[in-house]
This record gives sequence, C-alpha cells and structure tokens, in this order.
Amino acid sequence: MVAPSDASPRRGSAKTLYERLFNWVLDKCNAAIYKEAEGEATSGTHHSIGVLDIAGFEIIQVNSFEQLCINYTNEKLQQFFNHFMFVREQTEYLEEGIKWSQTDYAFDLQPTIDILSGLENARDEHMARARKQSDLVAELQETISDLTERLTKADSNVGEERNQRRKAERELEKPLGLFTLLEEECVVPNGSEPALLEKWTENFKEADQFSKAKPSQKTNSLSHFTIKHYAGIVDYNIDGWLEKDRDAVEFSILETMSQSQHRLIADLFPHVDVDAQKPKKGGLATATVTFVYRNQLCSLLDALNQTSAHFIRCLLPNREKQPGKLNAPLVLHQLRCNGVLEGIRICRQGYPNRLPFDQFVERYGLVVGKEWLSRNRAAARELCDLLKIEESRVQIGNTRVFCKVGVISELEEHRREKLTAMMTCVQTEIRTFLAVQDYKIRVKKCLAVDIIQWNVRAFNRVAQWPWHRLLTLVHPLIPKEREKERILELERRLRELEEERARMMGDNKELCTTIQSLKDNARLDGKKAEEAKERVEKMLEEKMRELHEVRSEMHGNEEIFDLLEGKYQQQQKRIAGMSESLREYERKFEKLDYERKERERELQKAKEHLERERSETERIQKELMEAQMSLKELEGRTENVLKEKRRLVEAVARLENARDEHMARARKQSDLVAELQETISDLTERLTKADSNVGEERNQRRKAERELEKVKDELGTFKAEAEKMLEKYDSMKDVARDKDNLIKKLEKKLADKESLMEECMKDLRESHKHRVDELKDELDELRRKNSRLETDNITHKSRVDRSDSNFGLNYMGRSLERESSLDSDYVLVAAVLTAALCRVTPPLFFFINLAL
Repeated sequence: MVAPSDASPRRGSAKTLYERLFNWVLDKCNAAIYKEAEGEATSGTHHSIGVLDIAGFEIIQVNSFEQLCINYTNEKLQQFFNHFMFVREQTEYLEEGIKWSQTDYAFDLQPTIDILSGLENARDEHMARARKQSDLVAELQETISDLTERLTKADSNVGEERNQRRKAERELEKPLGLFTLLEEECVVPNGSEPALLEKWTENFKEADQFSKAKPSQKTNSLSHFTIKHYAGIVDYNIDGWLEKDRDAVEFSILETMSQSQHRLIADLFPHVDVDAQKPKKGGLATATVTFVYRNQLCSLLDALNQTSAHFIRCLLPNREKQPGKLNAPLVLHQLRCNGVLEGIRICRQGYPNRLPFDQFVERYGLVVGKEWLSRNRAAARELCDLLKIEESRVQIGNTRVFCKVGVISELEEHRREKLTAMMTCVQTEIRTFLAVQDYKIRVKKCLAVDIIQWNVRAFNRVAQWPWHRLLTLVHPLIPKEREKERILELERRLRELEEERARMMGDNKELCTTIQSLKDNARLDGKKAEEAKERVEKMLEEKMRELHEVRSEMHGNEEIFDLLEGKYQQQQKRIAGMSESLREYERKFEKLDYERKERERELQKAKEHLERERSETERIQKELMEAQMSLKELEGRTENVLKEKRRLVEAVARLENARDEHMARARKQSDLVAELQETISDLTERLTKADSNVGEERNQRRKAERELEKVKDELGTFKAEAEKMLEKYDSMKDVARDKDNLIKKLEKKLADKESLMEECMKDLRESHKHRVDELKDELDELRRKNSRLETDNITHKSRVDRSDSNFGLNYMGRSLERESSLDSDYVLVAAVLTAALCRVTPPLFFFINLAL
C-alpha cells in the first residue's frame, strides 16, 4: 500500500480501527462504573450523566474540511444554547405576567445552518428538539400510518404514481446544502473541487452568509469561499475535500479483520454481510464522512434535548502559561468564539436584572425619601412612578421587578448621591454639636480659672493682714468655744442618729418593696432561691446577733455609744449588700423572664411560618387541581380527535366499498383520497400541537408535584421543631411550678423574719430613746457648766471695765457681753473683736493680752 491511490483506504482503515477501539474502551469504562445497568434496564429506568467536551470555534490561517465540521458543530450547539436558555427566560416572563412578545432566538443562526445542511434538514432537526410525545399521541400516529397504508394499498397504481410524483417534487423543491452538494459530488464520477465550488457559488449566490473568496496579496494562504458564522467571517480552502469526505474502508479489509485469530481484533470487527454493506442503487452514498458526521450530530442534539444541560466556558488567559497575565485580544477572541458575546447580546434584549418587591422597595425607596408601610407589588409600581422610570425599561411582574440593562446602575447612582447628601447633613450636625460642647467646656474652664485666681488673691491678702493673725491667736483663748463646739458636735451626732434611724426605716421599706417584687416575678431557679434563702437567714441571724449586742451595749458610756454607731454603720452596709443581692436576683429573674418571652416569641414565629407553609401548600394543591382539570380537558380533546379518527376510518371504509362498486370513477376517487390525506395531515398537525400542550401540562404537573413534596418535607420539619418547642415549653412550665412552690415557702419564712425584724426594731427604738434621754441629761449638765462660765465671764468683764476705764473700752465690753450668750456665733465674735482691735494701739493690745 504505497501507491497514492491506496492512501484513502489506508486512512479509512486507520480511522475505523481507532473509532472501534475508542468505543470498546468507552464500553469497558461504562461497564465498570455503571454495574447496575442490567437491573435498571429490566425495570425500564435508566439514568446517566454525560460530559461533552468539544473544541471551540476555530479560525486559523488555513481553514479546511475539519475546521468547517468543528465550526458547524459550534453553530448547532450555540443555537441549542440560545434556545435552551432564552426559552426558559421567556417562560419565566410569561409566568410573571409581564408584557413580552415571544421570540425564537434559535433562528438567529438559522441562515448559516441552512447553507451548511439545507432547509429541510434544518427544519427536521429543529422539530426534533421539541419531540417529546406521549403514548396516546404515538398510538394515534400509528393508527394514522395504518390508515395511510390501507389507502395506499386501495389504490396501488395511483398511489405509486403519486408517490413518484411527490418524490420528484420534493427532490426538485429541496434546497441542497453545502454538505449535501459535497456528498453528491463525492458519488458523481469525475467529481472535483472546482466543480464543487462552482455548484456552491451558483446555489448560494443569493445568500448573504456565503460568498466566493477574493484573492488577497496580504496573505499567502489560498481561500476559495467565505462563510459568515456567529463568531466571525471564516475563509475556507477546499483542497482535498472530496478525498477526505470519501475516506471509506474496503469491505475486504473488514472481512479480513473479522477473520483474525486475535480475540480483541475479532471482537472489534465482527463478521458482516458484504452484500448488505453495499450501497443500494439510486441512493445517496451513506459511507461518506459528512453523512456519518451529520447523523452523529443529530443524535447528540436529540440526547441534549432529552437532558438537563449545564454549560461551562473555558478561557485561556495567555499562551505563555504565566500567572497574573491577561492577553485582552486573546480573551476577547475566545469570548466571541465561545458564544459568550452572542449570549450577552441576546440577554440585553430582555430583562437581565430582577429584584423581589421587598428588596426593590427597601433599597431604592430611600431615593424618593418616603416610608412604605407595605412592600408589595403596588408599592413597587408606585416607587417606579416616583422614580420616573420609563415603562419600556421596567416591568412589574407577579413577584419581582424586571429591569432593562442600565436601570439598576442609574438607581444605584441616585442612591449613592442620596446617601452622600444624608451623610453630609449628619456630619454637619455632629460637628456642630461637638463644637458647641467644646465651646461650653472652654467657657467653664475660663470661669473656673477666674474663680481660682480670685480666691488665691483673696487668700493672699487675708494671709498678709496682721489683724487676721491676731484673730487667729485670740480665738483659742476663748474657753466657751470648745464647749460650744462639743455641744454642736453632740447635736450633730444626735441628728446623724436620727437620720440613720430614718435611713434604716427607708431601707426596711425598700427591702419590703424588693420582697414584693420578688413575689410578682416568681420565676427564680430552685437552687439559686435556696442559696438566696440561706444567705438571707444567715444575714438575719447576724443582724439579730448584732442587734442583741447593740441592745446590751446601749446602756454603756459614750465610748460604747461610739462603738454602737460604728456597728450600726456596718449593719447599714450589710443591709445595702443584701439589697444589692436582692437586686441581682431580680435582674436574674428579669433575664429568665426575658428568655422565656423570647422562647414564646420564637414559638409564635414558628407557628406563623407553619401557617404560611400550610397556605402555600393549599395554593399549590389548588394549582395542581387546576392543572389536572386542564389535563382532563386535553384528554377530552384527545377523545374528540379519536372520534374524528374513527369517523375518518368509517369514511375510508365507505370509500373502499365505493372503489369496488365504481372502478370507472378511479380518477374522482384519487382526488377524494388526496383530500382525505390533506385532512389527515391537518389532523396530524393538530395532534402534534395537542401533544405539545399535554407535554407542557405534564411538565407543569411534575413541577407542582416536586414543589408539593418539598413543601411537605419542610412542613414535617417545622412540625418536628414545633413539637420540640412545645415539649421544651412544658418542661419550663414544670420548672416554673416547682419554683413557685419554693417561692411560697420562702415568702412564709420571710414573713416570719419580718415579724422578728419588727420586734428588733421596737427594742432598738426603746434603746435609742433611752440614749436620747441620757444625751439630754448631758446637755443639761453642759448648760449648767455654761451658765457657770457665763458667771466667770461677767467677773472678767467687770475686771476689764475697771482696768480700761481711761481707754474707752466700753464698746469692747459690750461686745464681750453680747458674746456671753449661748447662741452667739463665731463670725459675730470675730467681727466685734476686729472692730474693737482696730481702735487699740499696740501697747494696749499687750495689756489686753495680759488681762486675758
């Protein structure tokens, strides 16, 4: 196999060997991964996951037959992607109830596909995407096919002539595609690439997507024709296309391989009937590469139409394989070739941005500065009117707001401007407040500095005044001042004792109020309440012990009274500690009560959510009932179609009888049969439409059933949570009941302690009264001593009067006489002495000092 004529069989044999070996490896992998295939095949179910990895759109320097096949595959897959993605988008538009005109984006790529495969083939493939017929429609189609066969047998001669005429008309009317012409040129004797190019040019001269390439001096590559794909315009070279398309394997090679002694080779090439493999006379060659390739592509699209497809676009950032480097022209070229830009172009024609009503109103209601009581469809529509958005750029659906491209960015810009203005106002107010506060603090500091300076100056002036020093020296020499201070001190201590008694009474009342609050908020923990009860009992015991000690010490002297006063203060501190402990327990009470209320609120929320889920379940059940009613209506329509079919069968039977009776009216009968066949074709179309409606209704029913199952699962979860919450609530009620019993016992003990406390307070009042009487006696004694001091003071006054009769000290004597009273004030004494001393010379001051 060295001659050039043997190159094609050799390539065909190598390709066949590679294909069968690849399929054998694939079968082994599937058998190893999917071990339960036989069990599921017997049960009638089959599940699988397929991964389709294809090369992207190719535009290289020399584009040949392989690039055309790859680009055609990408055209078909891009058409499938457009149909798959945007039919779902349009279905959502219809469900939301917005204004939208149905558009089939799959036909955007149809002109190029028609050029490559022909209109009839493209139409059949497009109909194959929607071919999901039910068993009932299949039976109807079988019945119609049987009816057609019976009509054909009834008039065999006329039928054969009619079939030949129709076949000829179809062959004449069928627009041949690029691949069809290529297959035809492969089977034509002496076919060549220039003749094929002329056929293409003549057949597609009116098509905008096809043009004959013009020679260019910029590139050395030779291009023969150009096709306009969705990713760009591609120039193709047709050198060697016929040889590549034939690429057939000799039957003798297959027979030889099937007789191999090697087990693997024999399995890969089973024995075949040579006569069965030969092409029939008058038929198009089915062994060409394009024929096999187109059949495989149709099978792939059928498989994709029956599955749930997901799409992944892979991009190469650079050809150097370096991190952090992005080649922008390369990435843009890949986006164009992967169909991403095509998808974006179609997406911009719809409503790519959508938000629920509550999010839309909450986020952009700030722009108009209005508060919204509700966030429903009416609020969203009112907000759109206030924002003055054109109706052509926004649509209000049943659950969401649909926006064109650019609307959300404009709203976000307005929202940023509004927030900026609001933050500016807030910052202005804050800065003004801080400035005013700083000014007030500075003013207070200035006033404080002035007052301090004035006091310092005044103190310096008084400190340097000689008479102030003299007054300081004279003041300790007056003996009545010390006694008066002692009396004042005793009176002050008496007032403190009275205030302490009143404070103790107030603390007692506060303690009673706290106990009453503990009664109202009876939810204490049992252990903590018992500990609190023990602490209170200990404190009361200590208090009783201290009260007994105070009662025994109240009959003592003044030192014992001071000790009692100190202990009394310690008792007050302990009572304050008890009050603080009671307040702490009250705060814990409030915390536990708050937690209980939180649990009740959570339980209420769970019940409300359960009610909402129940209403949603009822709504879904209603929709399911409506779908079932629609399905019944469709079944009624199908029954009508069956009745129409039976009527047609009866009509055909009558026509058969008329044919036997009236052989002379064969031409008229053939016309009648033609009319019936047209009626059957119309009926077939009606059945196809009805089948599509039934399929859609079944899909909706399955979707509703899945949603119902999901809601039922969530309802069961919520029921379980609600039962747990109820059990927890019951346990909390039991604990609270136990705590109430403990609180009642504690209240009874506290009542006993209160009665004991009253007795203690009664004893304390009696002892305090006795002590007050003793203090009054001491006060009378001090007054008697004061009277004696006054007598001594009068004596001294008479002495002073006799000694300073020549110096005019009568004013000073009158001042000293006024000072002799018990209620004279220290300030008045100081003023009188200062006024008197101002009139005395230094020698006289020395004499007065000696006299005193």
